[in-house]
Amino acid sequence: MTALAALHTALFNRLRTGTQWGDVYADMAPADTPRPYVVFIYAGGGELLFTQDAQNARLVITVKAVADTQAAAFAGAAEIETLLRSQGTLEGGGLTVTNGWNITAVTQDRVIHLTETYQGAKPIYNDGHQYVFMMERDI
Repeated sequence: MTALAALHTALFNRLRTGTQWGDVYADMAPADTPRPYVVFIYAGGGELLFTQDAQNARLVITVKAVADTQAAAFAGAAEIETLLRSQGTLEGGGLTVTNGWNITAVTQDRVIHLTETYQGAKPIYNDGHQYVFMMERDI
């Protein structure tokens, strides 16, 4: 299993059980999904080779709350932050994965804030952060 696939599993598990929000989606939600919900999107990074003894990865993932009001989107972003920020194993957090990969550190990075409108419909609010996930897998 790749680091990205393992991280997807970890994010689904943490966000589905940890939030009071609707569902959690990778990449995008279906067009008629009721709000609020959480979506996470690959933003960059990949697997690295720091040493001969372990596989490593540095992955950047955008995680955001999508809601009908800005206040709800802000509240969702705060809840996501509590679930993810500094939750790697080296930080004493509980964000773990299986298949040999470990999330060693999670850093909160840039803010995501977006208001969507389409053909005069009510605005849709997106708020969250990009997170940097450092991962390691024993060879």
